[in-house]
Amino acid sequence: SANIDVACDDVFAGKPAPTKTESCRSRLAGEGGVSANIDVACDDVFAGKPAPARGPFSTENNNSFEEDNAMQTQLLINGQLQNGEGPAQPVFNPALGSVLVEINEASEAQVDAAVRAADAAFDSWSQTPPKERSLLLLKLADAIEAHGEELAKLESDNCGKPYSAALNDEIPAIADVFRFFAGASRCMSGSAGGEYLPGHTSMIRRDPVGVIASIAPWNYPLMMVAWKIAPALAAGNTVVLKPSEQTPLTALRLAQLAAEIFPAGVLNLVFGRGPTVGSPLVTHPKVRMVSLTGSIAT
Repeated sequence: SANIDVACDDVFAGKPAPTKTESCRSRLAGEGGVSANIDVACDDVFAGKPAPARGPFSTENNNSFEEDNAMQTQLLINGQLQNGEGPAQPVFNPALGSVLVEINEASEAQVDAAVRAADAAFDSWSQTPPKERSLLLLKLADAIEAHGEELAKLESDNCGKPYSAALNDEIPAIADVFRFFAGASRCMSGSAGGEYLPGHTSMIRRDPVGVIASIAPWNYPLMMVAWKIAPALAAGNTVVLKPSEQTPLTALRLAQLAAEIFPAGVLNLVFGRGPTVGSPLVTHPKVRMVSLTGSIAT
């Protein structure tokens, strides 16, 4: 409250704190105000008990915290994280109207490299037994849960939605999407269609088609990414994902987690706008299917 006017030097030196009625505004005015390192219980301060001794202040821990919680802004191409080579695009916190970070778009050459990496990985990934694909999807689900608070914070900041809603409603459902398709990957049997011509048996066979270009929208960004990449990977396809340039932060972090789980080239991520990144992606000759949720501009 306005009555807590404690001079920093006195507090850290261990001198008795002022009583509740005493004002120290004049002293604070020339001493820089209250530092973030003042950890004094209000009851002790107001009771006039001695304040704690002054401890050394260091920015080392603060820097470490910022580094550990730095946003992942790199593309994922052929198992490697790399900076985009295109122009930087601002990513906003819509609740505050402030810029969270600027991220460089993928260049056309990087889009091409991502598609070619996915194409090169397709032969081996499509022949991977369903059991192995299932286990890797389950590992990604576990990683999402383990980093749930971090992903929810990114989703909250980047979408303007309540943190509690992202953490409690969306993260468990997103992990469950990968677990669902981990199970589905082991149940894709072909159905016999019957004998329609003498000497011939008609049947349905489910085969992966190749490289999938997946473009996700800005709303429910991580959930939409899960809906797009989980079934594609479960079926033995490889993916080049372009999240919305407005809400890419959780997708970028997910790609970083996935890079530690899946073989190189199976999942790739490129960042950028529709005309500059989306267009060369969906028109690439090695892309066999496009999964798009969004407008033409997306």
